Amino acid sequence: MRNGMRYIFILCLFLGFASCQEDVLQPSYKGKGRLVLKDVDISAEASAETVTRATSTFTAPTASELTYKVTDTQTGEVVYNQTGEFTSLVLDEGFYRLEASYGTEYMGTVPYLYAATEEFRITTATETAKSLSVKLSCAIVHPAIADNLLEHYDTYKIEISDGTSIQEIPNNADFFVPAGKDYTLTLSGTNTLNEAKSNSWELKDVLVANRYTLNCNPDLPSFTLPEQMEGDVWSTFIYITPMTAANMSSKPEMTEKVLANIVYEASADGINWIQAINDNGKTVIKGLVANNQYTIRSRFGSIICTNSQQVTMESAEQLENGNFESVWNKKEINGGNGSWSRPLYCYYLPGWNTRNERTTKGGESATGWGTGVGYGVWWRWCSGTVPTADSSKDANAVEISTLAFYNKKVSGTWSRDEVYTYTRDNGTAYAGYLFTGTFDKNTDTYTLGIQHESRPTSISFDYKYFPVINDKCLAYAKVYNADKKEIASTIEFNSSGQEEYTAQTLKFEYNKEHMQSKAKYITVFFQSGYDTTISNMHRENGGYGSSPFGEDRVVGSVLKIDNVVLNYDYE
Repeated sequence: MRNGMRYIFILCLFLGFASCQEDVLQPSYKGKGRLVLKDVDISAEASAETVTRATSTFTAPTASELTYKVTDTQTGEVVYNQTGEFTSLVLDEGFYRLEASYGTEYMGTVPYLYAATEEFRITTATETAKSLSVKLSCAIVHPAIADNLLEHYDTYKIEISDGTSIQEIPNNADFFVPAGKDYTLTLSGTNTLNEAKSNSWELKDVLVANRYTLNCNPDLPSFTLPEQMEGDVWSTFIYITPMTAANMSSKPEMTEKVLANIVYEASADGINWIQAINDNGKTVIKGLVANNQYTIRSRFGSIICTNSQQVTMESAEQLENGNFESVWNKKEINGGNGSWSRPLYCYYLPGWNTRNERTTKGGESATGWGTGVGYGVWWRWCSGTVPTADSSKDANAVEISTLAFYNKKVSGTWSRDEVYTYTRDNGTAYAGYLFTGTFDKNTDTYTLGIQHESRPTSISFDYKYFPVINDKCLAYAKVYNADKKEIASTIEFNSSGQEEYTAQTLKFEYNKEHMQSKAKYITVFFQSGYDTTISNMHRENGGYGSSPFGEDRVVGSVLKIDNVVLNYDYE
């Protein structure tokens, strides 16, 4: 690299003629003469042979910063050797040499400049004028390693060696070395893939006043991030469509290494990046925030894909009144008469539906005299799903009961035991429901699903259960797309008796063919049980203790639900 990448830096300083300290040598100085420094030309000029150049990173010295040395050439004695301003010097008659220098002939950050006159003679009572042309007398090494290459190093250093000593040198700065020698320049460090890397360049017999610039530009791969599917963007995580060989824009020979070390990441602010994980073959970025906008990119070391993409996360909608703290709408369907007929109510909970309209259907026609359809009693008409203060959290929960109802007209006088026996022998039982959807009281059917445009990963709730013998409750949830096709469902959860509130989580399993489908509807369904055998039920005494015991109920399994939450974190 003798002639490779040499650069020029020129800085010239011209000084005027220096005046003598005395205009005329006096006779008393017989045998002495005066050396006068007429002018000093300082040039830190690099070789004119270079075609391109790098900006110099040092400042050339002024005349007052030089070190001046006068030597008696006959005896070898140094009669003057000082740094600073030099204009003239009285010398004994004889032969001398004048030298000027700056810096030293060692590797370092200070340039070495030098000049010397030919031997000259000082004669008695005579001024001898001399001029100096101080020039760059070393070589310059200038590392110019591209920043986008150094970005691929976690740690690095640049070193220069002359075979006997090694010095670390900065990038993009001039470093001065004695000419006529060989040097090795080395870039070493650990890259962002945690690989140790080292590259060296040889400089042979460097020439004085030549700048040797190490231009090390990266030959790095480029690649694109595949188009990410909108359906892969959930509420708090993103499924990534990974790169393939087709995404390599350059350096195809590095495909295997790039794909093995590629990182996928997302950021909301362009500063803090969250990296993807591999979960059983799926590449997923989790821990994101619902409704936020993120930039997604792929990265190899510090090389970024050429097409970062913007996505907006889904919302993380919760069910209305999932905590059941909202005020129920208690609709009076019959006011009763204060004795034989009790007030009848149909309970409604905003955001949810029940079977209550069916189990209270006809109660509006009840009378207090036993005429028509008969007395208004709860073992004839009653809401099976009602609020309860027996909660796991906050003030309220929901009680869902299986109830049995006497099928015939209630009139006349009744004993309390007859409430149960007559209902057992001629009654109809209904399991209690709590669900999201609509209900038709005339056909006793429901249509599941309410609008809901985010995709949960699971649903959790607290429950307590008091079943009749061998009965089990039912709980499940489903998600549908805009075409009302089921895209996800939980298991149908059944439980036997549970006397204390217990937390339960049901995970949504999304159909593979609909993994990218957006949600449009959701249903959550709770049922008190399956068993409607009235003989397995019992009479629950109400607050009215006289015939016809209008607030008694025939009760089967009872399910209590509280704190229904949709979860959106990656599971």
